[in-house]
Amino acid sequence: MKNFKMMLIMVLLCFAFSMNISLVAEASDTPEFPECAEYNISEGGTQSFELINSSGDAVYITISKEFSMQIRSISNGTYQITFTSPGAWKAGYKIVVSGDKISSAYSPYYSTITGSITSSKLYKDSTKQVSYHLTYRVQGIYISTGIRSIISGNSIKVYAI
Repeated sequence: MKNFKMMLIMVLLCFAFSMNISLVAEASDTPEFPECAEYNISEGGTQSFELINSSGDAVYITISKEFSMQIRSISNGTYQITFTSPGAWKAGYKIVVSGDKISSAYSPYYSTITGSITSSKLYKDSTKQVSYHLTYRVQGIYISTGIRSIISGNSIKVYAI
């Protein structure tokens, strides 16, 4: 009985200690990596970002504005969104921005390094958001993943989904 009480106390202390550590980690205001890539439309050109996904792996996002002589507004134009999950897959699409809204999304593509993509679908969810849903299969496991782009003010935000 004495051993049981001692074991219970040790388990409770370990639990309390682990809770304290997780609370300290959550209190951090400055994450090591941002949760999304935020393309500055005013800056333009090609902008590249490194993010950490929910599995703790690095992913890379590149957003670039395609050159056009016809564009009158800084924000209006066609943007290429590219997302790379190293060692797994690469995917992307184009969006057309007009009047601070996404007027269309097209040319979705993907390639795999390992595994396979069993389904893919590009959606224009609204005038502010586009989602590219992928089902990635690796070693018999199916993973729902993808990319989401949101136009917000003077930026295009790209998230892993």
